[in-house]
Amino acid sequence: MGMNADEVRQSAGRLYAAVKHCDVGRVAALVTETAFIAVPGHEGSGGSHLASLVGQLHARGFRTWNEQSADVLASEHHAVVLDRWLSDDRGLDEHITMLAADPEPDGQFGLVSIYGYDAAKIRAFFA
Repeated sequence: MGMNADEVRQSAGRLYAAVKHCDVGRVAALVTETAFIAVPGHEGSGGSHLASLVGQLHARGFRTWNEQSADVLASEHHAVVLDRWLSDDRGLDEHITMLAADPEPDGQFGLVSIYGYDAAKIRAFFA
């Protein structure tokens, strides 16, 4: 049996908190090793791939609008986190969505995507 919508919301919230705080170990633990990671220009698979992208966030001056600026929408199939990412160092000011889908009963996700209003800016941010 899979997770219900509240469990998916909680797991997605934990994943997003790990992304936001650059906790690469926690990120890798919340994503299956066969997960598809969709970040414009940086697609790959597995928790280690997402963790390597997350490891770049703070090195690039990443921050969110504020500590409570994220909203999480969820069903038993997926969750979407909406937030605003900023980086003075890289000229980033984007509303982003992080989709976490294909939830496993243990709280891991099989698909994670991070997109911004302007995909080129997200691609360049991780370049």
